Amino acid sequence: MDKKYILFIAGDPVDIILAQMVFRDSEVENELSIVSSFDQALKFVRKEMPYEHEHAPDLIVVDFNTSDLKGWVFLREVKADPVLKRIPVIVINLLMLEHDISRLYDLNVNCCIRKPVDIEEYTKVIEKIDRFWLNTVRFDHSRSRISAQTRSEAVS
Repeated sequence: MDKKYILFIAGDPVDIILAQMVFRDSEVENELSIVSSFDQALKFVRKEMPYEHEHAPDLIVVDFNTSDLKGWVFLREVKADPVLKRIPVIVINLLMLEHDISRLYDLNVNCCIRKPVDIEEYTKVIEKIDRFWLNTVRFDHSRSRISAQTRSEAVS
C-alpha cells in the first residue's frame, strides 16, 4: 500500500497533538504535515517557499472556524485550482451551521464533520478519518504529486 501524505491545518496545539498520535498509530504508512495558518497551507499546497520540497498531500484535513475569512479564501483557492481541486478536503468545525455547510459543499469540500468538544470523541473522529480516508478510499496520484514547476505550467 502506498504511503499517504496528509496536510493537517489547525491552530489549537491540543488538536495537533491528538492528530499526530492517531496518524502515527495508523495502519497505513503516512506522513503528516502540520501548518497552523491558512497562509502557510496555501504555500504548502502550491509548493512555494519554504515548502517547495514537501510532498503534495493526498488528503487535507482542516480544523476550521467558519468565521475565519482566510479559511474560506484557502478553500476557494484550492478547489478552483485545476491541479489542487482533486485533493480531498475534510473540514472539521465546532459550530457547523447549516448555511456554512451549504457554502462548504458549494466549494466542493469532500466532507464536513462536527468537531466534538470532548477530547476522547475528537480522537475517535480523527481515527474514523484515518480508517476511511487512508484505508478505504483510493487516491488519484496521477496529478497530485507534481513538481512546483509542472504545477505552475498547469495553471498558466
